[in-house]
Amino acid sequence: EAGATSWTNAAGGAWLDVGSWDFGVPNVFTPAALTQEGASRTVTVTEHVPAITNVTIANGSGTTQVRVVDGGRLPIENAFVTIGKGGELKVETGGHVAYDGSVSSFDPAQGTISVVDGGKLSINGGTVDLDDFQGRIVASGSGPDTGLVSIASGTLRVTSTNQPLQVILGGRLEMTGGLLEMERMGAFVDPVVRLPDGGAVDLYGNAQILYRE
Repeated sequence: EAGATSWTNAAGGAWLDVGSWDFGVPNVFTPAALTQEGASRTVTVTEHVPAITNVTIANGSGTTQVRVVDGGRLPIENAFVTIGKGGELKVETGGHVAYDGSVSSFDPAQGTISVVDGGKLSINGGTVDLDDFQGRIVASGSGPDTGLVSIASGTLRVTSTNQPLQVILGGRLEMTGGLLEMERMGAFVDPVVRLPDGGAVDLYGNAQILYRE
């Protein structure tokens, strides 16, 4: 992405390590691109980091995981988030991803948060808050390249005036535990969870979905 700062440390490391980014730590003026290919790596957020705008996580020939854990907080403001092939945003115990505000696309297959081509958004003990969220979370793909939103424990909380979650074109929402909480602000024209074109939702164990007005 033009104007982005790109992760360059093939060994992974801490998000706030200035030397691991080619143009410094991302912020609201400089998007984050974690798209370096090759070796598998983990980038860890264990403290509060500066708010960011657009972020892309992908690795066409390995894996790139952004792990938010142990008091880490990753704030995202009015941005597109793309998690593609080989990419994962994982929010574990003590981790918090906070999305404030929204942008949206006229393309129904593009989400404000897009989990595509084998990418993963995983919540395992942490919390993802989408506040005043007027866009869409879109999971899509097919076969081994299915976009997956996975909740094992912890919470995905969405406060929205729009249609917040679409699982389309072979994408999957998988809950083996945890809580998906949706609060409506205003009137939804469509259901809060949509499954057009072959999407799937799998619920197991003590998984919970809470919808409130």
